[in-house]
Amino acid sequence: MAKLLCSIVGRSTVLSDFQYSLRGLKSGYFQTFKYIGIFTHQFLPSQPRLYSTGPEKPQGKSLQQQTQSNISEDVRPITFKTVKETTKTASYLGVILLGVGVTGIMFYTVLGELFSSKSPNNVYSKALERVCGDTRIMDALGEPISGYGEENRRGRRQHVSHLLYEKNGEKRLRMKFYVSGTRKRATVHLEMREDESGNYVYRYLFVELDDFGRHPIIFEDNRNARKSQVKRATEEVDLSTPLNMNLNFPDGGLK
Repeated sequence: MAKLLCSIVGRSTVLSDFQYSLRGLKSGYFQTFKYIGIFTHQFLPSQPRLYSTGPEKPQGKSLQQQTQSNISEDVRPITFKTVKETTKTASYLGVILLGVGVTGIMFYTVLGELFSSKSPNNVYSKALERVCGDTRIMDALGEPISGYGEENRRGRRQHVSHLLYEKNGEKRLRMKFYVSGTRKRATVHLEMREDESGNYVYRYLFVELDDFGRHPIIFEDNRNARKSQVKRATEEVDLSTPLNMNLNFPDGGLK
């Protein structure tokens, strides 16, 4: 029995030694190959990869067939829908250009009316400045003095009333507005005419006080001067004398 136990123990010891040796051999084998791989990767040159530089063969359809298909897809026939869209775009563009033109004309008219020297707004501004700066008006109405147009039933002040008309070939502008101070109010009357150079000049400008006597304060009155000028011009030319049509031209007449 003792011999059998010794034999079994000896065999197990030998088997353990054999397994340990085999494990060490396996570990050394893999360790050796690991070192060989590291050495080869670091010190030995890598082999180059070869690439093909030749033209790639078309697969399926040929190059000519592909080009023809691309051309046929790009060139499309003009349809009724395309013509309709083009016409619609052109009509929209025309409407936009027409709107821009009308807007420009309106702005030109409004700005010309506001900044022209013959516009009613400019005439009113200059007349109001002249009236309010006069010492007679300051003493009669009291300061400060303000100007305004017609008043409606609700007491709201509207635009200055004016009239453009033509008489004896002259363009004229007649205007009426109101001024008021701390003591009284008054009515301003004016009329302007267009002279030979195309500028407006006063025919008359006066302020009528709203008091019992309604005394006027006159600034300009050129109505009589205009009449006297016309009278002098008609007196210089005697229209009662008939024209002498028996004119003698030398050399037998007019050439």
